[in-house]
Amino acid sequence: MKKFTSEEINEFVSKPLFDEWIILSKASSWPKISIITPSYNQAEFLERTILSILNQNYPNLECIIIDGKSTDDSTKVIKKYEKFLTFWISEEDEGQSHAINKGLTHTNGEIIAYLNSDDIYLPGALEKVADFFKNNPGIDIVYGDYYIINEYDEIIKTKKEIKFDYMMGCFIGFGIIIGQPAVFIRRKVIERIGYLNEKLHFVMDAEYWFRCAKKGMMFQHMPNFLSGFRWQKESKTVKSAREIDWVKYKEVIDLRKQTYNSVLLSNIIPFSFSKPIKYFYRPVL
Repeated sequence: MKKFTSEEINEFVSKPLFDEWIILSKASSWPKISIITPSYNQAEFLERTILSILNQNYPNLECIIIDGKSTDDSTKVIKKYEKFLTFWISEEDEGQSHAINKGLTHTNGEIIAYLNSDDIYLPGALEKVADFFKNNPGIDIVYGDYYIINEYDEIIKTKKEIKFDYMMGCFIGFGIIIGQPAVFIRRKVIERIGYLNEKLHFVMDAEYWFRCAKKGMMFQHMPNFLSGFRWQKESKTVKSAREIDWVKYKEVIDLRKQTYNSVLLSNIIPFSFSKPIKYFYRPVL
């Protein structure tokens, strides 16, 4: 498994490295991958996010940016790469989940993912994912390993995920087994499961994986580093960790209750409050 250095990551996202002809070719011999980026006042990092997508040099790409009417220079950054975007818009929305759902309506890809406006993909990620799905037709959702990086693209922590055990499927609802920036799903998942719950603003991805597991979607861990999750002071995750955020707290508690009830009412696995706790909470830092 290829490991990356902080220097390699910074080099990859700091300047255009892509071939315009390849990005614009839309070669149908490759499965189309749609990447949605919800954006709001992250101009400082947005260009690096966009470059991490375009620098993949993936030949059948949809890059979609849904900006929430940012008041910083985000739209200037977006317009700089407008030629290579399938769709973008800047208007007020109802939060991240709403923005992602809007983006989903503009996708046509066989493979879909969303990447927040301060996170990044690592070199070769999209090609690896496309090959994996091609060689594993029974898999619906694939998730890889990732790095936690700071505002300077320096690696803070390495996150190697565990293989998904479908017998533990109900615990996916805690969002512990899956790091969202390294997740890719087939279009049929959206068609069957639907969109994100727009009432949720912190655990919408975990709740979505939980719904997928309950409906029998097949998850698979891919032992490759695919992305970088940026730990910086203005990110929603960091802010909520730094301060007591009762909205997030309530969402987490409600999801845990939902998951407990699902496990208790199912015959999938025996349930014990004493044993599975280690699966329930695994802090990022």
